[in-house]
Amino acid sequence: MLKAYDTQLDMEVLADEAAINGDAEYYRYECACCGESVNIAAGESRRVSTHFRHRNGNNETECNLYLGGGGRRLYERGTNGGNLDIYFDELQKTFQLGIAFSDASLQEHENVASKLSISGTTDYTYRDSTIDKPFYEEHISINSFVPNEQKRIIISQFSRLYVLRNGMNQASKFVKGFCEQGKLTVFKVLKNSDDNITAKLIKSNILYTGVRYFVVSHENKYAASQFSVPSSVMSEKELAFSTMGMNFFGRIITIVDVGEESIKWCCEAGYDLEMSEQFGVLWPPVAMIDDVQVVDSEDVIAFASFKLKPRGNIKINPRDIYDIGSNCYRLRLSSKVKLLYKNAEAMIEKGETVLLMDIMQQAEIVTDRVTVGSDLRYFCFSSDGVKELPSNMQYLLFAERRVKAYQSNYLVKEFMPLPVKRIQFQELITDIKKTYRTTEDFNPSDFLRISSLEAKEIISESIKTGLINSAVRRLILGGVL
Repeated sequence: MLKAYDTQLDMEVLADEAAINGDAEYYRYECACCGESVNIAAGESRRVSTHFRHRNGNNETECNLYLGGGGRRLYERGTNGGNLDIYFDELQKTFQLGIAFSDASLQEHENVASKLSISGTTDYTYRDSTIDKPFYEEHISINSFVPNEQKRIIISQFSRLYVLRNGMNQASKFVKGFCEQGKLTVFKVLKNSDDNITAKLIKSNILYTGVRYFVVSHENKYAASQFSVPSSVMSEKELAFSTMGMNFFGRIITIVDVGEESIKWCCEAGYDLEMSEQFGVLWPPVAMIDDVQVVDSEDVIAFASFKLKPRGNIKINPRDIYDIGSNCYRLRLSSKVKLLYKNAEAMIEKGETVLLMDIMQQAEIVTDRVTVGSDLRYFCFSSDGVKELPSNMQYLLFAERRVKAYQSNYLVKEFMPLPVKRIQFQELITDIKKTYRTTEDFNPSDFLRISSLEAKEIISESIKTGLINSAVRRLILGGVL
């Protein structure tokens, strides 16, 4: 079949357009005719057109020939629970399954007194005999669910795969659960409030740099000392807790770069590693309301490090998107825009907002160092240009370095160096090399007029190695070092 339903973007998509997302996310696409899970087939073939194929071997002609009209009544979206996700709530120390129903589907379920049941299984062939007895059951009605609002149900049974049924003779919905013993189950951190995180289970086997993850091991004898990460993976706090009758150990991490150590660590954990993609609204200013970027304009200018494909990785009418060059796009918000590509996720809609610039006070802070948190976006301004700084690290300030912190694209803090205090030379060099890792060939003739004793020490080291840090070279030639 050439069309399927994308449960993440909440729309029908064409196979060749959806192929740019790959097929790494389990159970993302559903048959637009019968509602069963399908995957992308022949995505890289030169002989066969890209198409969707049922995962469980269902090869009904009526499904495979479905082109978007006629034939069987189109599978009703939203009546089977819509988009499903598994979360970790640090405050409650529990895993939860999020499910939502539309207003119309709730009414339909209530009319037939249908019941939601959630079961676990370890068999990916979906045979009824392998599905466990439901550990959660509830009548679907307006008394138990709020229309279009996700209800989170605490998961009481450990399983590699969860099965949801609603009693309306529709296809079962499958949700990827926990990884097998010896592998890590990975959640993407969504927010940090009162030191308690909320994280959402990732549905693919790919991790990305610069993203905060909560990684979990469920081996009962897994000691904290064994849960080690390489130097290229920044580690935050650790958590040990019990739920579902099992012991869990977790850690919040951020993978800094794609290096040999980090690739090996991800591979041993059961994942691939790729560089992260970027997406952001450049104009107008946005206000974050329940993970939705709300703007007060019908037109938005956005930046994307990847190509935006309507009905592929972004839910928008093709007439409402215009490529203006340099990875920038103009989007017309005729309805809510959803975007999902690799690690980049966004929802944008027009609405009434209280602009942050009207209520924020910009703070100027004079200090010799900055501790970068995860609540704001920090950028370093220096003679080498502008660089975004990863979180949970310290950076030294000196004469030509400034750090600015932004919230929703507004400048809220500016860090400036102390005018008198002198930073220890070796500490400064170490910090520069940590922030700027680019090196270049060393040319002795560039430094013939340098008289600084500290600079000569660096020059002596560079003569031996034949290389010099690019940022250090510029600071020496500029007379800063």
